[in-house]
Amino acid sequence: MKNFDIIVIGAGPGGSVAAKVASENGYSTCILEKEMLGEKGRYKACGGAAAWELIEEINYPEDKIGRVIESLELHHVDGETYSKKGKGAVVWRSTFDKFLTDMAVDSGALLKEKELMVDIEKV
Repeated sequence: MKNFDIIVIGAGPGGSVAAKVASENGYSTCILEKEMLGEKGRYKACGGAAAWELIEEINYPEDKIGRVIESLELHHVDGETYSKKGKGAVVWRSTFDKFLTDMAVDSGALLKEKELMVDIEKV
């Protein structure tokens, strides 16, 4: 593997956004993802709630949104409840993650699928 300024481990939302920002700022960037994302992304068990501000900031296509919501209420097993009013979206994580990874690649990051990080050598 060639040398990169930045290697990001994992193509989840955090990794993909980090890779996108790094690439846009001129760093040679590689994302190592242990799974195969494929054309539709990979399945990820997740509630999929996203703040509307995030949806707007990343220009997430409305046709990829599963449902628009106006409030959110979470109930914890210990009895605590968390409520939030305001517009949000429910998204499929596979589609959402794939969208973010594609943004990173379009910004210049290299995506290596089915790649495990096993060692780091500083050069």
